[in-house]
Amino acid sequence: MRPAQPEVTSPLTNMDELDRGWSWVVLAASFGYFMIFGMLLYGVGIVHVTLLEEYDKPSSATAWAGSLYASLVSLGGNLI
Repeated sequence: MRPAQPEVTSPLTNMDELDRGWSWVVLAASFGYFMIFGMLLYGVGIVHVTLLEEYDKPSSATAWAGSLYASLVSLGGNLI
């Protein structure tokens, strides 16, 4: 006598239960996140020019602000 085998179903049959409409919220939130932080990362050059004018220091001394911001955002991605 053979043991009873479990019924095999397609993984696509339960997709309605997985979504529940929250996928659009996740999509909008991730788009907003990448848009805001992408603009901030590319806007570091504008901030750098302002720091140069404000503090009257060499470029090597004021570039740390943008480099530190970019590295912390990149390293913080591992935590999220």
